[in-house]
Amino acid sequence: MTPDAGVLRRRVKVGDPTGLHARPCAALAKLVARARDATLKVRVRGVEADGGSILDLLGLVAAGGEELELVAEGPGAAALLDAAADVVGRPP
Repeated sequence: MTPDAGVLRRRVKVGDPTGLHARPCAALAKLVARARDATLKVRVRGVEADGGSILDLLGLVAAGGEELELVAEGPGAAALLDAAADVVGRPP
């Protein structure tokens, strides 16, 4: 992602106390796959994951309540960021 390409960022806490496990990771990856006009990266503790990859997201090992940075780029970045923040921040 290039800084001049309209990159949007948002910080959101993992809403599920058990952390970013398989179910929210799958929901997030599915959401990103449907967003054909935007990409998403998820960052925590200096580690970055492709928001469209379940395995990348699981590899973050994000705990419940931990703050993630969501970084979206593309024409549909704002809508993708809103939806992704809802998925990550939603309690079980």
